[in-house]
Amino acid sequence: VELTGRYDMVEAAPRIRAEALAAPALSFLLDGAAVRRVRIPLLIAWAERDSVVREPYNVRWLLKALRTSPTVWMVRGAGHYAFLAPCGPELAAVVPALCSDPPSVDRISLHARLNSAIVRFFDLALARAASGSSRRSEDRDGRGLQSIRRRP
Repeated sequence: VELTGRYDMVEAAPRIRAEALAAPALSFLLDGAAVRRVRIPLLIAWAERDSVVREPYNVRWLLKALRTSPTVWMVRGAGHYAFLAPCGPELAAVVPALCSDPPSVDRISLHARLNSAIVRFFDLALARAASGSSRRSEDRDGRGLQSIRRRP
C-alpha cells in the first residue's frame, strides 16, 4: 500500500453525535479541510510511548487541524498496544509484543478506567447533543488517564 496523497473524508453522518478515538493512526493522510469541519465532541486517547503511531503525525496533527477542542488523554508510559484488551497466557506466548507493557502500566487498570471514562464522555456528549448545547464534553473529575500508572 502506498501512503501518499490525501484521503477525502465522507460527509458527516448526522446520527454520529460524538466519537472516541484510541491511538488514531495515519491522521496526516486526512484532508485538513475536512478535519476542520468536524463539529462533534471528540475524546482522543493516546499512548505516550507509542512506537507504532508516531507523533507529531497523528494526535498532534489532529489537534492542529481541528477547530474544536477535543478531550485528550495521554496514557503515560504506555505503548500502542496498551489499548488492546489484556492478553491471556496463550496469546502472550504467541505474540508477546502485543501483550507486554512497561512495568509502570497496568493494562487491566487502564482498561477499567478507560472504559469508565469513555462511558462518562458519551453520557455527557450525547446529553448535550440531545439538549442542543454546544459545550464540549469533558471529564470534570480531574482523574484523566494521565494518572494511570502501576503503583509500586
